[in-house]
Amino acid sequence: MPILKKSFENRKRLGACIFWSVLSVFSLALAQAQNNSEQEIAQAREKYYQGEFDAAIDILNRCMRQDGLTEAQKLQAHQCLAQAYFAKDYFDEAATHVQKMIESEPNYRTDPSQDPPSFVEFVKKAKDKMCRDGQYTVIKARHLALQLEKNFHSTRQKPLRVVSDNFTYHDLSISSPFLYFFQNRLEEELSRSPRFQMVKRSDLRTAVKTRGIAVTARLKPSTPAAMQEFVEADAVLLGECWGKGDSLAIHVALVDSVKQSVFSSATTMFAKDDIAETTPALPNNFAQAQTTINAWSESAAPSSKLELKLWVDRLDGAIYQKGEKMTAYIRANKDCYLYLFYHDAGGNDFLIFPNRLRPNNHIARDRVYEIPNRVDQFDFTMVQPFGVEILKAFASTQPLPELKGKEVAGGIKQLKLSAAELAKTLRGVGMAAREVERAEASCVVTTVE
Repeated sequence: MPILKKSFENRKRLGACIFWSVLSVFSLALAQAQNNSEQEIAQAREKYYQGEFDAAIDILNRCMRQDGLTEAQKLQAHQCLAQAYFAKDYFDEAATHVQKMIESEPNYRTDPSQDPPSFVEFVKKAKDKMCRDGQYTVIKARHLALQLEKNFHSTRQKPLRVVSDNFTYHDLSISSPFLYFFQNRLEEELSRSPRFQMVKRSDLRTAVKTRGIAVTARLKPSTPAAMQEFVEADAVLLGECWGKGDSLAIHVALVDSVKQSVFSSATTMFAKDDIAETTPALPNNFAQAQTTINAWSESAAPSSKLELKLWVDRLDGAIYQKGEKMTAYIRANKDCYLYLFYHDAGGNDFLIFPNRLRPNNHIARDRVYEIPNRVDQFDFTMVQPFGVEILKAFASTQPLPELKGKEVAGGIKQLKLSAAELAKTLRGVGMAAREVERAEASCVVTTVE
């Protein structure tokens, strides 16, 4: 037995030596291949400068068929191919390689001191087209997803189950068509990684409707803890955006639902010219909405013990597309009368509850109300104009006097008062009678085409 054991150990050592020898040979061969590719790219570049464009193209196409090229070498090869094809007036081929350059390095910039002005202009037009088509945003989302995966630190073996929160502007609950489009593309890219399992947004909406009352009765909506209970997610994908000169920065983070620690984070930058006009970075009514948000900022009476909670089925910073329906959830800690107001992107103010189809607005304490509920004969459906819109809940222990306005679809009333006038009127309720208590809550949503 001792002799057999020694023989087995010798064979293990021999196997390890063979493995490391093979690995060393492979590494040497890879380094040699990369060195040869470097030389071929340099040779092709020299041919290009000598005006031998066909020779440069042949060398580079042969080089691109080889294995082991680094990302930097691929970028150099595509750049030289684009220039060579452009010099021969093969513009379609040149545009193909310009696109591959940008796919490899989204922040690529031509060098006016080295590149011909006509080529600089050609690259600019090619990139502008990619931006208009939204293709550039897709590329940036892909690179951000790769960065999140690279920065991901965890010893877990199973894929991380991730639910995505709404991406909004820093310190605001406002989103935009651009942020919505970028978030969707980022979720698609993350779903391709074996490390992540993305929860479908439709599954989250279903969970909020079926379990939302139970969860949000104890937890604040849109917190990682609430998200975890909604869909049993391991992490929440958070995203916020802010302006930085002529650019926009988007920071994303994968946050542990339980421990609140960060699994991974990454930041990307967009020049404002890189954002397509069809998906604007800011809603058209952004400034006007901020004014309304300030006018409607929550301000309960100093002595009031009445408290009101409000959320919607898509949680904080909700985004709705044309034709989609919104559901509001409300809870008060005392019996009271509830009023829901809606400020749309066109600057119009509506009393959406109570309405002709559901006139009873008295609610009982500590009970969550769903408006509209499953038996209501009306829906809150998103129609144009689109942009930032605000849902405002107002509660009072005494009913409000009738507010003037005209009835529109479904018994909803369009008010004559402006948002600022309405806020002033509501806050004047009960000031002469101390026994009247009131409370407010608001929720910002963004509607998109």
